[in-house]
Amino acid sequence: IVQGFEIYKDRLIAYSMGNFIFDQFHYATKRSYLLYVWMDGGRLHRAEVTPVRLKGYRPVPATDTFRNTILKRVDNLSSRRGITLAASGGNAVILPGPNQNREVPDQPMVLPRAVFPEGATIIAVPSRTWQKRFNVIETQPENSARVRLGKNLLPMGHLESHFLFDAPDRSWIEDGMQTILPRDDAPAGPNVMQLQIPAGHNTGRMGMRTFEYTFEPGTPTTFAISARTEAPATVTAYQQWRKRDENRKEALVTAKLRPMGSRKLKAEGWQELRFDFDSPRVTAISYRVILEVKPVDPSTGHLTWFDDIRLIEWLSPPLDDGAVPGNVPYRLTTHAEVITR
Repeated sequence: IVQGFEIYKDRLIAYSMGNFIFDQFHYATKRSYLLYVWMDGGRLHRAEVTPVRLKGYRPVPATDTFRNTILKRVDNLSSRRGITLAASGGNAVILPGPNQNREVPDQPMVLPRAVFPEGATIIAVPSRTWQKRFNVIETQPENSARVRLGKNLLPMGHLESHFLFDAPDRSWIEDGMQTILPRDDAPAGPNVMQLQIPAGHNTGRMGMRTFEYTFEPGTPTTFAISARTEAPATVTAYQQWRKRDENRKEALVTAKLRPMGSRKLKAEGWQELRFDFDSPRVTAISYRVILEVKPVDPSTGHLTWFDDIRLIEWLSPPLDDGAVPGNVPYRLTTHAEVITR
């Protein structure tokens, strides 16, 4: 699992927690990079970080949000050791010497509160590059609101990279009912996941194919997804834990499903489904989220579509205007929750 960089006596140190890059059974291990290093004798001249994604056991170029997730992580961990990463095309560059990487300054996160409805709304942070870092929150004076910062643990959840490089994406449950296909009205790019429940079947399911590590036990987390159905249905979300003494394959089949709540899905366009929970504490080393769809009328075939799948680990409590506290890793922010009062 890739970590950050450090320069020690003009030599570059690249840290790792082990060679897990071909572990297809967790999501975090599929994010890596190639490191190109140029030396001037025994001194570092330049290093370039090229993000790589493991997709179906094949290393392929990391794209869009997946690329940003890798670079945000490396940037955050390197900053703790005094290393600044500069941008070079879609990659990151490390240059020796002080002030040579021309760090992009942190900037305010300005969110137009007037466009948000009452209650809490999750939005993608308006950033096209991993280098944009928001360390100050500014709100409109006429709207009393607070902001919570979070990072998405499923950067491939928009499904747009599913078919790239002729490599299968093993991220999602596949039991014959799920299909990735284009849809003109998709909310997050053309690709959506279609769940087709045959006539006579009471339920169908979709969600995470395997477990993700519990990085921060007991952390407020949100599973959010855009959904649309051709006929009314009930959607129930479950956590499934893998405990420390459980075999992974056995846990996927036999581990208890822990309900997180149910939502009514109406046949009236795209709707946002949201389920809030705390990540497992010390009893579980990893977990996954599964959605179960139950049609109101199972006598006929049933179609449901899903898009923009997010598993957001919250990095901060709700924050007021002003500087983000120093203990919040704001460089990792991909999403924000806008809470109006």
